[in-house]
Amino acid sequence: ACGLPVIASPTGGPKEILEQNDNGLLVNVEDPLEIAAGIKKIIADHSLWDRYSANGVLASTHLYSWSSFANKYMEVIDDLWKHKNNSELNFVRKTAYGKKLAAAKVYVISDLDGTLIEGADVTGLAEFSEWLAAHRETVAFGIASGRNRIITQQAIEKYNLPQPDFVICSAGAEIYYTNQYIADKGWDSHIDYQWKREELQEQLTKFPGIRLQETDAQWPFKISYYVNDHFSDDDLANLYKFLDDHKLRAKVLLTDNKFLDFLPFRASKGNAVRYLSYKWHHPLNRIITAGNGGNDKDMLNGKTRSVVVSNYSPELEELRKNKNIYFSGFPVATGVLDGIKFHMTTMEDKHP
Repeated sequence: ACGLPVIASPTGGPKEILEQNDNGLLVNVEDPLEIAAGIKKIIADHSLWDRYSANGVLASTHLYSWSSFANKYMEVIDDLWKHKNNSELNFVRKTAYGKKLAAAKVYVISDLDGTLIEGADVTGLAEFSEWLAAHRETVAFGIASGRNRIITQQAIEKYNLPQPDFVICSAGAEIYYTNQYIADKGWDSHIDYQWKREELQEQLTKFPGIRLQETDAQWPFKISYYVNDHFSDDDLANLYKFLDDHKLRAKVLLTDNKFLDFLPFRASKGNAVRYLSYKWHHPLNRIITAGNGGNDKDMLNGKTRSVVVSNYSPELEELRKNKNIYFSGFPVATGVLDGIKFHMTTMEDKHP
């Protein structure tokens, strides 16, 4: 905005900005000699300085000003609104599950593995199921799992879990309703943006230290890998750079330093919860989420009322500063129910 030419990295957002505006040079910012050479080139060439300076001022005025951004944003929104077909959403809201979700006073959304159950440990699950059965008229129940739909369904049947009104599967890449597993097409369309599954999988064959998981672990919006025993933080950083260099956008989830998942960058448990809140006009502060691990973090942290069970991963310790999060002294389902009861007493309505 002040007309100062810039030196920037050839990867990521700066590359597009400089290529569009011609207001500086792209150099390897990890090499001091390249940075110095770039600065010297601009300072020594007065015509080059003047060109970059003028272009920068022009871009900040016409392309990157707040009014320019706001006008462009409203153009896009207006265009979407004109072409949006609301018939499907109106139909969905008239279905039995649509009416239930629209009328529910409270949503309870729990992670599965390590939260409701832990292997064969189903401590407190019977009590949780009993409480939920007594409040089914006013509470909508959802499960949010890293598992895909098929494996989630198998777990619900195996452990005789309460039938959820909706499930969030594959760490936020899928949303389904009822025991018929009716897919939310709106969510599919939302997260499909810039999701290049085939290209991503093809390029990842060139990245060392990872191995594609079995076929049944793969899903349209999730690609799963194993990582080798020596996979480090440096490897993860190199992976992000690899994606950036190949202009591929994806959310990367590393679990227990063993399992590596790639999702659309818009997909996550937390984003799925916020989407459901928006779609069904249900306030976030009347949603209770429960979890125990790192991939639950964005579902727990925010405006929802949340529960962390006592058998939680160390990475959730930092969430204690969030006053909306209750750390239970009990594990698995017992802790989930303990947290639900705590939050219910703090809501405006003492009971749902």
